[in-house]
Amino acid sequence: MQRLVDEAEIEKLTYCYAEATDTIGRGDLEGGRSRYLQCFTQNAVVAAYYPGDDPNGPPSLISGPSAWADVAKNEFDTAGYTSTQHLNGNVVINVQGNTGTMKTYLQATHVLEANSSVEVAHGWYDDIVVRTPHGWKIAKRTLHLQTFLRVESP
Repeated sequence: MQRLVDEAEIEKLTYCYAEATDTIGRGDLEGGRSRYLQCFTQNAVVAAYYPGDDPNGPPSLISGPSAWADVAKNEFDTAGYTSTQHLNGNVVINVQGNTGTMKTYLQATHVLEANSSVEVAHGWYDDIVVRTPHGWKIAKRTLHLQTFLRVESP
């Protein structure tokens, strides 16, 4: 029974991250930062590999959770997004005592113009999670983007 409770709490972390990211995508940087701090350990590492990056090389982006909010905002502002929507699925969790791993598939929509233009990303997150006195937290999150495509209506 404890394994199921642990897995449910761990799975909520990936949704916590998506909610935080989309809060930033809607323009609320501090709300997103606050939510990130609920998802991650204080010294967590967040990294991202873009399509075409060498998966054995250094990530394109790397940061701690609080600064990751600034990274996300900068990326969104630079691209001109008006909002974002991150959808997660196929969450696979492996718990071993007080540590574990989680892999989550991702589809993210980044809105440029609500009725005419979006950028869509596909990929996955590889996470290391740990049990803390405040519940499960992400200690390391690595985003692997497979695609990043602009889609415009005719």
